[in-house]
Amino acid sequence: MRGFSRPRQWQMLGWLLVTVIVVLSLAPPLQLQPFGAPSWNDKAGHFLAYFALSAWYAQLYDSAVDMRRRLVFCLMLGAAMEGLQSLTATRSADWRDMIANGVGVVLGGSLWLTPMAGLLLRWDRRHAPNSESL
Repeated sequence: MRGFSRPRQWQMLGWLLVTVIVVLSLAPPLQLQPFGAPSWNDKAGHFLAYFALSAWYAQLYDSAVDMRRRLVFCLMLGAAMEGLQSLTATRSADWRDMIANGVGVVLGGSLWLTPMAGLLLRWDRRHAPNSESL
């Protein structure tokens, strides 16, 4: 993990994001489109959720091995949620959702290769409590 001043807090926020994804994946779907018309909003939601999760991990980890593990976790989470949705009465599995999840994981994780991967660390260092206030 990168040199954060509060690493546990940043990790817990990541687990909170995982929890939100699990809950939203298994809860009854929100009816946002009028008259039940098909919409790409669902696919965009899948993409954004997994993009955010993998981009979050790209901020936290500096090791290629750690990052690969997190990306595999994100891909497995997306597949597992689709599988579990097929077991619910209000959801169904959709291969297009899995593609949207996977594209989100790949693009979010690719931030690890850019200078953007250090944004959260720079923010953490700028706003870290100094030792005198502890």
